[in-house]
Order: sequence, then structure tokens, then C-alpha cells
Amino acid sequence: MTSRTERYAMALLSCLFTLIPVIAPVRGLIFSMVAPAPLVVLGAKHPWRYSLSVLAFEIAVLLFVQGSAVFFTVFYYALAPLVMAQAIRLRYSIARTIVWSVVIPCGLNMLLLAGYSAFVQETPLTLIERTIESLMQVAQERMPLPESSPEEDVTTAVKSMSQMILMILPAMMIMNFLFTNVVNYLIVRWYFGRGQPPFVIDPQDLGAWHLTDHLVWVFVTSGIMLMLPSSLLNTVGWNVFILTLALYLLHGIAIAVFWLRRLPLPVSGRWLLVFIAFLFAGPLLLLTCIAAGLFDIWLDFRRQRQEPLVC
Repeated sequence: MTSRTERYAMALLSCLFTLIPVIAPVRGLIFSMVAPAPLVVLGAKHPWRYSLSVLAFEIAVLLFVQGSAVFFTVFYYALAPLVMAQAIRLRYSIARTIVWSVVIPCGLNMLLLAGYSAFVQETPLTLIERTIESLMQVAQERMPLPESSPEEDVTTAVKSMSQMILMILPAMMIMNFLFTNVVNYLIVRWYFGRGQPPFVIDPQDLGAWHLTDHLVWVFVTSGIMLMLPSSLLNTVGWNVFILTLALYLLHGIAIAVFWLRRLPLPVSGRWLLVFIAFLFAGPLLLLTCIAAGLFDIWLDFRRQRQEPLVC
């Protein structure tokens, strides 16, 4: 593929992945998750004017079709691929690329929210509470409820759920951005690896990636905070606890990738094995990955065997 053809192809894919969810919000969710990948390719391999032009067109269309309600979401998803592309240009490691592509957009988004709250003279917490309540009301209207359910019980359950979502919202938002950026980074890495010649963005093996051992103390501290008689510390503890679980899940997935590569199966066979495992034991598999990532500090799963798993 020539450079010019690649630019046109990535621009077209980016527009499709961004605008399809506008037409089909539910079915197009998968496209919105991978929408940053083409922009990352454009930004990492080609002059900035191409990715910025495509991005400006997409933002203009989204704001015209959906209005200012999507401004904060658009702001984040506009920044994340640009930051990731710059990190790839600078040959950052996997961890640094993901961290910066999450931290910088999240930080700027928080500053934007603070500025907007000052402009409308309302606290950021009030704005977030109102948004969550409106979303829960829409979900309640669209969700069919049993006729035997008292209206007061439903209202109480919705209010309790809103409070729970508000409590762990920071962790849920960062997790959403984290996993989205990881998926897009893997897609971009796979695409660059298939080029002729391959465009190497980081020589580190994905199966060898691991977290720092010191994170276990953050995990333990968050667990202690959950048991303290303070609502503020409990809220902080829950958010930190959820985030560390998400990181250990990624660590466990890296371990799984390491061992899957050692199986005497073709790539298609490995994908089929993963699909069957998730189909029949998805939650158990996720818990196993989290446990493997956590206990890898002491057991070091990737040094126990140097020969193929199955002879």
C-alpha cells in the first residue's frame, strides 16, 4: 500500500468508525471503540495535517448532528489518538504510551469540566449528578418493568444505583479509557507489524509486559481504606481498588498471551481456544487473569517453563 493510499484508507475508516455509531448507537458501539486506531496510524506515520484535518471534520459533523451534549466525549477521543500517535513517534514503551494517552486527555478533560462548571456557576459534582440522573431516567423509561413492582421500590433502586455509579465514576471512566486505548494500541501495533517493511513502534514483547511490584502496596492500601469508618476514604478506596484490579487484569492477560504462544497451535487455533474459553467460562477466566497478575509477583509464571507446554 502506497503512502497516499494509506492516508485515504485511514481517513475513510476513521470517518466510518466515528459516524456509524451516530446512525446506530447500539450496534455501532464496537466501531466507536476502535475509531481512534486509524487516526493513530495517520498521526504516527504521516504529517500532522492529515490527522488534524480528519479530526476537525469529524468533530464538526458530531457537533452539528448531536449538539454540545457530546462535547466532553469528543474532546477526549480527539486528544487520545493524538497523544498516542506522538508517543509512538517518540518510540515510547507500551506502558508509557498507554499511560500518557490516558492521563493527558483525562487531565485536560477535568480542566475543561472545571472551566465549564465555573461558566455555568455550578459545581462539577452537581453537573455529574444531573447527567447520571438523566441517564438513569432514560434507562428506566426504556427498560420494561414487571407490573407487580411498586413504583416507590423502583425509584429507590434507581436512586441507589445512581449513588453507586457516582461513587465509582472516576474508576469506571479511567477503566473505559484504559481498555479502549489498549485495544487501539494493539490494533495499531498489529497493523504496523504487517507492513512491508514492518514499522516497529516498540520492540518489547507483549507477552513479557508486567506491572511494577510496588503496585501491590497500592492494592493492599485500597483494601484497608475500604474497612475504615470514613465515607471519603471508602470512596477513594473503592476507586483505587477497581483500578488496580483492572491493571492486574491486563497483567494476567499478558501472562495468558505468553503461554498461548507456547502452545503448538496455529494462530487461528489459539483464537478459537480463547473464544471457546470466554464463551463457556468468561467471568472465571477474568478472575483467573486478575489472580495471575496479582500473584505473578511471587510465582513468576513466565519463568517456570522454557520448553513448549505440550511436547
